[in-house]
Amino acid sequence: MVSAIDPVAGFLAVVAFAPLGHLAAVTVSVENFRMAEAVTLAFFAGWLLHGWTDRDGPRMPRWIAPLLAAAVAASVAGLAWQLARRGGDLRADVDLLVHAYNIADDRFGFTAGARLVEGLALAAATVTLFRCRPRLAVLVPAVLAGGGVAAAAASGLLWYGVAPAAVLRDYLRNRYRVVAHVPDANAAGSAFAMLTCLSIGMALRARGRSRALWIAAAGANGFAVWLSASRSALAATVAGVVLFAVWWTAAHLRSRRAALVAAGICLVASVAGAGYMWRLSRDQLSRGSTLRAQFNETSERMIAARPLVGVGIGQYYRQSSLFMTPQLAWFYGSENAHNYFLQIAAELGVPGLVLFGGLFVAALWRTARAAARQPRDPRLVGVGCGVVAFLGTAFVSHPFLVDEVALPFWVQFGLLVGLADAWRDRGTPAGDRASARALTVAVAAAAAAYVVLSPVLRVWRGTPAPPQDQAVDGFYGWETDASGTRYRWSGEYASVFTPGGVTRVDVPVRIPDGARGLPTIVVTPSVEGRHRATVPVTTSWTTIEVDLPPPWDAARTRRIDLRVGPSAWQPAVHIAGNADLRHVGVEVGDCLFRR
Repeated sequence: MVSAIDPVAGFLAVVAFAPLGHLAAVTVSVENFRMAEAVTLAFFAGWLLHGWTDRDGPRMPRWIAPLLAAAVAASVAGLAWQLARRGGDLRADVDLLVHAYNIADDRFGFTAGARLVEGLALAAATVTLFRCRPRLAVLVPAVLAGGGVAAAAASGLLWYGVAPAAVLRDYLRNRYRVVAHVPDANAAGSAFAMLTCLSIGMALRARGRSRALWIAAAGANGFAVWLSASRSALAATVAGVVLFAVWWTAAHLRSRRAALVAAGICLVASVAGAGYMWRLSRDQLSRGSTLRAQFNETSERMIAARPLVGVGIGQYYRQSSLFMTPQLAWFYGSENAHNYFLQIAAELGVPGLVLFGGLFVAALWRTARAAARQPRDPRLVGVGCGVVAFLGTAFVSHPFLVDEVALPFWVQFGLLVGLADAWRDRGTPAGDRASARALTVAVAAAAAAYVVLSPVLRVWRGTPAPPQDQAVDGFYGWETDASGTRYRWSGEYASVFTPGGVTRVDVPVRIPDGARGLPTIVVTPSVEGRHRATVPVTTSWTTIEVDLPPPWDAARTRRIDLRVGPSAWQPAVHIAGNADLRHVGVEVGDCLFRR
């Protein structure tokens, strides 16, 4: 209703409410309801009813955002077509979306795709409204920072045990990551890092009481970064502030040599500080870094399986179990990429990553040119440093998947485009403009052809299968014992993949005769990250019976993960006369799949 009367007021209401959407939903006991998205959609509906008048001024980068939205739509269309061809009940998914969109989880990526397109639309809306109401260059940063302060205040109250029951329950699981407004602490840290840089830029631009308020906002958002205990967000905040300091120094020193010296000092100080932080936390980072490397390997395998069209928008989480290492699969079952750019490449293919990354490259290039033309505009550089800080955290996390974090980012990104394009250089020679226009049209035509063909390519290639690789299943090659029985040695972690439609699997395991000095060997099976009862293993074949829960897709390959304990061992050390120095777990025979 507000947007239908005054779109600008509705837009500012969305910006203010978006960070607190999940907290509001939890407070009224509808935890799974995507309230921030619902309010955003209501704004767009009201704006369309109101209609708008436009004017000349800043605009989003041409072609890129529409083509990215079209690529997302093509991915959804291809997944729906694929689901229908496999005999899946597409009508049931559509009915669920129609009647419960804001709590639905569909199988063909409509929800995930729509949320990404909504973010692009919100950035475009920010630029459009900024063209008509230049005063939004002051109001939008104030509302963004105010939302961050409100979220930081909620985290402060949580620190003292004041929060809704569901939020307290999540907090009690770790007790060191204090974030109240979203369940993902790393994503929250990304937003607070972005808003800290924004507030610093606005503080340097303001005067008097306004400056004091902006400094307080920067302090509140910076404190919230610390409460989130997100190392990536803390590093991004430091990097953003250092980048801002380098710009500030270069812009205000008359001597170029002095500016370079000051910038070098800032850079050396930041590197030394990063090294000191790394030394203090390297023990804590060792296991996490190992798993993060395995996440990257998982994404690389997924990209290699479908480099042109990807596995489909919103499908990374579901398909990840087919490409994970056995250790990662045993701990997580399925998981997102922990690198949103790799996740986009896996879901939309390499062309989709080019479109997604190109959007930010184009905007940041405009920002660099604008900062060169207007070097003493701290608001522009503060907004830009905040966007860079947020994007930096996306290389090690997935803040775009959390509406309460992603929506404020898209607004700040739109603000950056508007501020930068307001200073765009109109003095480009006509010949250069014609060449750039021709190149743009050629690239856009190629991207449009990709968008049109991607659904056909997706259906033609079918669903991906797990790679036949020891890095994925954890097994050595097949061997045969003296009685002719086939078996494979597992490592400490191993995985058995089942055909579609299987409801139960019998997994035979044993250790060889003659092993001496071994502790009791046990195997713990796990399905979709849920660990089952531990089974002791002897020199005789023991059958581990694993019942599979109902799948989200009956035709999909399933995975049973095994962990052998207490650790891997070497046959050459524990079996007389054996020269096998491999690190092994148990012998696994031919599995029996029951439907």
